[in-house]
Amino acid sequence: MRAINAFIAVVFFSALLTGCYTTGSTEQSGTSSTYGNASYGSKTTKEEVNKTVTVTIKNFAFEPATITIAAGDTVVFVNEDGAPHTATASNGTFDTGNLSTGESGSISVIDAGTYEYFCAIHPAMKGTVVVE
Repeated sequence: MRAINAFIAVVFFSALLTGCYTTGSTEQSGTSSTYGNASYGSKTTKEEVNKTVTVTIKNFAFEPATITIAAGDTVVFVNEDGAPHTATASNGTFDTGNLSTGESGSISVIDAGTYEYFCAIHPAMKGTVVVE
């Protein structure tokens, strides 16, 4: 009887530990990058949770052309245009790479500042990300 109880206890704690330390894989569509100094820690309030902001690419323009985000937020660039585009920071901080029609690319910027960006394929297309 003690052997069965010990066996059950080992199985229980093994399952518990496995559940606590298992990491799953995530599948991503498009590209994703993080820039700047990352900070780690648990999020405890709604205000501390990072947000996602979408910039649509259509009619050879970024919409909206200027966005303001908090440090660590994610910006998703969605190409709804008939031509490929990029979102490339003028200072080289980020680059989504070529995004074909229907594709998206995302970036996260940790450092506060103003980031001017453009389409490397169509340099007249410009936008700004302000990180607070």
